[in-house]
Amino acid sequence: SDETGIEKDSGILVGQIRTIDKGRLKEKVCHLRLDIMEEVDRALGISVGLSSDSAPAKANSAT
Repeated sequence: SDETGIEKDSGILVGQIRTIDKGRLKEKVCHLRLDIMEEVDRALGISVGLSSDSAPAKANSAT
């Protein structure tokens, strides 16, 4: 895409998080705009349960 500098359309799989050693990283692939990174951050938070967006709705418990 012209915005990122990546040759092919790409996606981020926030449900498939992997840890790798920094030494395996060879070069920077692209730079993402702040608004895109904020969207990725929100999705990651939901994926790992850190965001209140992912919390189940509380049922009204009128007894």
